Amino acid sequence: MAEIKNAHALDPANAEICNYAGLFLSRLGRDDEALLWYDRSLDLQPGFPNASAMTASCR
Repeated sequence: MAEIKNAHALDPANAEICNYAGLFLSRLGRDDEALLWYDRSLDLQPGFPNASAMTASCR
């Protein structure tokens, strides 16, 4: 997760990085945290396909 946070710090407007953070946390069973990252991804790029699908799977 540290690498993803570093990437996010370098490019906070990158929806794909936020999506990867959500995916990583979701795989760890940390769905509440994952949803925050998916929401960030969707805020940056509404309709981002992966984030939309993963958000639905966490709820």
